[in-house]
Amino acid sequence: MNKNSILLPVSILLAGVLIAGSIIYSKVPKNAKPLTKSELIAILEDDDFILGSEDAPVSLVIFGDYQCPYCKLQYDQTEKKIIENYVNTGKVKMFYRDLPLRNIHPQAQLAAQATQCAGNQGKFWEYHDYLFDNQEAIPELDFTVTAVTLGLSENEFQKCLESNETKLEVDTDAQHAFNYGLDATPMSLVNGTLVEGSQPYEVFVQVIENELANPVE
Repeated sequence: MNKNSILLPVSILLAGVLIAGSIIYSKVPKNAKPLTKSELIAILEDDDFILGSEDAPVSLVIFGDYQCPYCKLQYDQTEKKIIENYVNTGKVKMFYRDLPLRNIHPQAQLAAQATQCAGNQGKFWEYHDYLFDNQEAIPELDFTVTAVTLGLSENEFQKCLESNETKLEVDTDAQHAFNYGLDATPMSLVNGTLVEGSQPYEVFVQVIENELANPVE
């Protein structure tokens, strides 16, 4: 992903269908009705593990892949600052959506499922952080042992990891991404405005501050 990609309004992307995504996921209907920003945010927030206050005025939804090097770059250099300065101060609520690029990252799907299972036991963000902090170890990682290390129930985690329902949850996240015309990671939506690629903290500040000054109706 080119880190110098520009900001694009998500409304431009809603009708887009990417060939890479259509190989695995169904295509977006050509007559699909564009969503309003508030409708889009409601869909993206649904059934997610939230970081921050539910009452925060700005929603940050990140589509990522746990083996993606640019996702780790954004996690290390940008997201931690956003959490400190915006999430912890009640201005932003953060969500993570899975977009495993399985053709190039063979463990990304299972890593995503593992994080969902950790979330079912109340430790989504702890597992999320562990994977990015130890990204280089993911190819050899035992996801269940990691779960136990984080204090999760081994049996419950293993059953969840092997379930079709968990796989479907990850696939649904990816389907949302492809429906919006996204086929690379990371991709971030700030109240529906797309920040494409791993961008510096200052870029996110500009978009977040604009959203704070112009609340979604």
